[in-house]
Amino acid sequence: MAQHIEIPIEDLPRWMQQARRGWDWGFLLVIAICIIAAWPFILQPGLPRTNASENFVFMASDFSDALREGRLYPRWSPHALNGYGAPIPNYYPPLPAYSAALITVLVTNDVVLAVRIVYILAFCLAGTSLYLFVNRRMNAAAGFLSVILLVYSPYFGQVAPHIQGDLSGMVALALLTTLLWLVDRLLTINRSQDTLLTALVCAGLFLTEPRIALVGIVLVVLLIGYHASLQGRRASWLPTIFSLIAGIGIAAFYWLPALAEYDYVQWRPRLYITPLRLTLETLISPLRPVDLAELAPTPQLTIGIIALIFAILSLLTAFIIRKGVAFLLMFLVAGFILAGVSVVFFPTQTWLLGPIVLLVAIGGSGVMAIRGYLPLRWQRISLVTLLIVVLAASSSVWLAPRWLESFGDTSPLQQILYEQEGSPAAVLPPDAPIPSTISETLAPNRSLIRGYQVRAINRIEFQPSSNLEISVLHQWTHDYVFQIRSTRITQLDLLTAYFPGWQAFLDDQPIPLGRNERTGLMSVEIPPGNSQLHIILGTTPLRQNAWLLSAFALTSALLITWRRFRRHVDGWDMPDLLSLQEVRLTAVTLACFLLIIRLFAAPLSPFTFHARPGYALDNAISLRNRTETGLEAVAYRLNRTVFRPGDTLNLTLYWQALRFLPANYQTQVYLLDANQEIRWHRTDFRTPGGYPTRRWLTYRYISDPYQIALSDSIIPGDYQIAIEVYSCDITCDPSQRLTFFNAQGITMGQVLLLPAPITITE
Repeated sequence: MAQHIEIPIEDLPRWMQQARRGWDWGFLLVIAICIIAAWPFILQPGLPRTNASENFVFMASDFSDALREGRLYPRWSPHALNGYGAPIPNYYPPLPAYSAALITVLVTNDVVLAVRIVYILAFCLAGTSLYLFVNRRMNAAAGFLSVILLVYSPYFGQVAPHIQGDLSGMVALALLTTLLWLVDRLLTINRSQDTLLTALVCAGLFLTEPRIALVGIVLVVLLIGYHASLQGRRASWLPTIFSLIAGIGIAAFYWLPALAEYDYVQWRPRLYITPLRLTLETLISPLRPVDLAELAPTPQLTIGIIALIFAILSLLTAFIIRKGVAFLLMFLVAGFILAGVSVVFFPTQTWLLGPIVLLVAIGGSGVMAIRGYLPLRWQRISLVTLLIVVLAASSSVWLAPRWLESFGDTSPLQQILYEQEGSPAAVLPPDAPIPSTISETLAPNRSLIRGYQVRAINRIEFQPSSNLEISVLHQWTHDYVFQIRSTRITQLDLLTAYFPGWQAFLDDQPIPLGRNERTGLMSVEIPPGNSQLHIILGTTPLRQNAWLLSAFALTSALLITWRRFRRHVDGWDMPDLLSLQEVRLTAVTLACFLLIIRLFAAPLSPFTFHARPGYALDNAISLRNRTETGLEAVAYRLNRTVFRPGDTLNLTLYWQALRFLPANYQTQVYLLDANQEIRWHRTDFRTPGGYPTRRWLTYRYISDPYQIALSDSIIPGDYQIAIEVYSCDITCDPSQRLTFFNAQGITMGQVLLLPAPITITE
């Protein structure tokens, strides 16, 4: 009989090794856990209307309308600023909303569903690319652990998607992990397509969140330095540099006009939002469960206790075994350095928490290096054990907040109503400044608003007469066509803000289009006769050059990739695989976890793990002082009652609406001395909680935090904290103050004094 000789797999050619590897079940498990982490966007219909997800829906709706009209790259928000329009897409990164618009037009025909799909894709892309990246440098178990630490971190798993509604931040982190994986592969095996893919991902980052893109460039430089230190002169880093330059060039059609035309617009100040800060205390604090009774939960900017524990264990592992974890340890140290720099120098740049969490997740997975030193039995169950620990400790993350089932209408009229309810432009988050070209004193036009209400918008305001007749042929997002009959030369004022690129054509012949210096709107002079007027937002020489630069960069990347395919011999990338026993145990654990979510966390679940609604008010001091309009001061929280000059007084007020409020109210807080005569530290007028009161839901409380810096000149003594609420139409006049009543209905006056006095010592 012929003897069967078994050839060790490591002695086989690389292509045969690749063929015998089989399925990477770990990759499929990563997709599964990412989908489970995104369960609120799958099981809960609609989207929240109390965070920036609402604004991304409106921007995606505008983009989808423009795409249906045949305009591939919109630069105009036609319904912003009471319908006058604003060049918002010209200045803000378009990719997240544009992706949702493409999905809407090509697949769903439902913009809300499309935005939810983009969130789910962001989870999956971040998880899979992180798994591939860490797996290349360590093993499959470490890659899987890094994914768990990321997707169930407080920031990525809850704060960004559910509390802030930061679609750009989610997509940017997903692209950042993809960039790291592609660059690492480009620096090592240097596959032919990696140059083009890296350039496209780099361009995507700049089209999503340029600030995170700059962090990505720094991390790429760190990767290049690491490889150069190992390989010396043999390090092939030129393709990486080319890819980054090409990626920046591909995105030039966005960033070049945005930078060059930055000063052309007036940047309207954003709606007052309670400033968030990165502090050491908040970064290392545990995540509190979401209070379902809070209308707009305050973001908790923490790395997460479980991620910090794994980071510490990873440092201990590196100290014990001293090999195999240097690469991951480099990212962990980079994360700690970035956290320190953020706290000390950039505490208000809270978006930095995203890259910090990513770096800590990468570094924390280094704890799996010790698995090779454990007994075989413990090696097999180590991954599933850590998975259970992370999932159990992250219950505050995956117990996501709930929102109304129906998002509601996304029509242009809803954008107008959104602004009338007291918020800035509907296509931008409330904390984002608005690029405007119209006068700040320009009032809403009643005729234009009425046109939105009856779905018959006319952007030319005129009085019908025998000398002038105007018919609307069509009005799209970026162009309008009118049929005009005039018996004399007529100056027409268009109810659209002027911006470079708007052009006018009369019977296909260009005519001058002017700007009204008083209002900032467009105007055009029409000669007598019967003619067709076409107003369209075209291009400018600057934008044309930007497109040429993008086309040149993309063409260069394609040509280089084509040449590499013809001349380059691709290397083999064969990362580690999870054992079948680990795959089975992990799959069973994830199935059980999914069952737990369905029974205890999802809508209509028979049981609940959610904290009791209103639990966050348990230790607050009750007030229950209402006003005549239905606004009620529920409670307050004070960090302490004894202060010294120069200290910071931290006060949180809690408000709720007993019925739908008819106006947008603003509050002011100050200190009264013992004689209630001298007022100190009067705050600026602000919307309570930074959320317009006309949009409040009844019996859902709003947190309204204050940080009042006590001056060094304040006179020591006893003080009371005073609160006033104003109905501010144009200005906040004392005659417009609301009156407070106690629980028994007794009038307390127009100044609410908190019952606990504070003392200023010398």
